[in-house]
Amino acid sequence: LRRLIDEIGPIYPDFDIDSVKKWVHLCAPHVWVGWSRGGIDTIDDFVTDYFRTRSRDECADFEAKGLTRDVELEGILKIHPVDLALIGPGPAPMDVQLTLRLEVKARHAVVRRDNQLVSGSRKVRQVQYFWRIVHDGDRWRLHEVWPAEDDFRRADDAVDVPQITQWRQPVNPSGGES
Repeated sequence: LRRLIDEIGPIYPDFDIDSVKKWVHLCAPHVWVGWSRGGIDTIDDFVTDYFRTRSRDECADFEAKGLTRDVELEGILKIHPVDLALIGPGPAPMDVQLTLRLEVKARHAVVRRDNQLVSGSRKVRQVQYFWRIVHDGDRWRLHEVWPAEDDFRRADDAVDVPQITQWRQPVNPSGGES
């Protein structure tokens, strides 16, 4: 992932690791608030259609089963890039997916209506999540979140991002390509 720092970030500011971390710090609190409220509608501009649909389905499933999330994000401790792949036709930067491992201090419990703990913990503790974010050609969008219970394994069909010379040229502030 040295390519983010040495090759991609200097030309595409969204891919600069500090910019990615800033984006995650802006997005994460909204994800936890959405989980606590049982819906992520407040972060539609931060997520892909896939994430939105999956979250709504999961919230409906929780409601049907009489479950809720008891969550709190105290803070993000570390953000580690783990994989960079192309997941669609592009051209890059569109369809570039970045997988991150987040170390957070948070509470994440699933409870029944009778307040019985189903999973997770009611205590704030250090936990890890994988986040997949996808660039839509203009900005990052959250695509998937799951607990980092095992080491990350790259999909067999994952495709490396092309060389930077094959990416769509960024638009400079005056409106033309740079």
